Amino acid sequence: MNVPPPCNRLPSGKASWSGTLRYARAQVAWLLRCGALLAAACLPILGREPLPGDQVLAVSTPADPDGLPEAAGLFAVELLLLPPVEEEPLLPGEEDALLPGEEEALLPDVGEPLWPAEGERLLPGSVVRLPREGLVLATWMPGKAVDLGFTEWDGRLRQGWSLPQASSKFFLAPSFRLLTLAGPQSKELASPLYAFSLSAEWLMQLNEAWTISARISPGFFSDLVNTGNDAWRLRGGLTGTWQFHPHWGLQLGAAYLDRNDIALLPVGGLIWTPNAETRLELILPRPRYAYRVNQNSRGPLGGDHWAYVAGEFGGGSWAIEREAAVPDVATLRDLRLLFGVETIGAHGVNWRVEMGYVFERAIEFQSGLPNIEPADTLLFRAGMSF
Repeated sequence: MNVPPPCNRLPSGKASWSGTLRYARAQVAWLLRCGALLAAACLPILGREPLPGDQVLAVSTPADPDGLPEAAGLFAVELLLLPPVEEEPLLPGEEDALLPGEEEALLPDVGEPLWPAEGERLLPGSVVRLPREGLVLATWMPGKAVDLGFTEWDGRLRQGWSLPQASSKFFLAPSFRLLTLAGPQSKELASPLYAFSLSAEWLMQLNEAWTISARISPGFFSDLVNTGNDAWRLRGGLTGTWQFHPHWGLQLGAAYLDRNDIALLPVGGLIWTPNAETRLELILPRPRYAYRVNQNSRGPLGGDHWAYVAGEFGGGSWAIEREAAVPDVATLRDLRLLFGVETIGAHGVNWRVEMGYVFERAIEFQSGLPNIEPADTLLFRAGMSF
């Protein structure tokens, strides 16, 4: 029955007490509805802290264009907290398992839908503030006496908010990257290279099969000497994921890298998870095969232990000032084959160690200066997320 709007006068004295009570109840209902609408408008800004017992659903975010080592099309798995619901225990072997590099996973977990299950209790207009996340990586590529090597430091923080009734999430993620080069070939790149960016991400699950994700990321890429317009870059990504089978998913989309060599990069492929111990991502530009070798929740290093092999597309464009105060833009590019191990910690801290082979290396200059083509080298990387 529709609730009438508030009247301008009380019922007449001839009205019965029951009529007066109905009038008062209608006014209270109308005020409560106005209050609910006002709370729904304010909650997306304020949010709330996760409550004990909130349900956690694994989902993913779109291509990461922030200049991190995984910048050419990686996706980050996040947490969506929902109010607690009663669930039946899993059968042996059905427990969920996180995967190595899950914060950069290329596809959503195709076995874990975002769509609220029947019977879940959600507050109208509720917004859940997700746990804050951090990532720290250190990478070293040794250079020979006549060749180019570099050391790289990456850091990122991410804060997210979920809207369970809308099956969507929003994230803000500032990130930082420092790249120092060494060797005779680096005389035109004497200053360290810096990257600062702020990503805004949006993820929405349309239904149990389709997920749409998008990101926009303005950033500043410079040696802090040349701070002109070439240092400002706008990156982003848009993807759609279709879970057409419990063990198979398909993803198609594109990442706008805003690099001088490659501005737009297609992202897409298949992902196959035949069981809880195996995951194959036939995704460009970062294919990966992962296998869980051990599962142990005891001790400070307890958790899921994974081994994996992956491909990676590295590099980026920076505004620089060459010798003789000449402004320019340098673009670094390489391909990487990585072998790694990772522990997805039972206590919320993940550790990763990688070693790889780097080839097809090149440094191009916007001014037309002859390109630099360093020799192939190795890569060593260690990192943690929390």
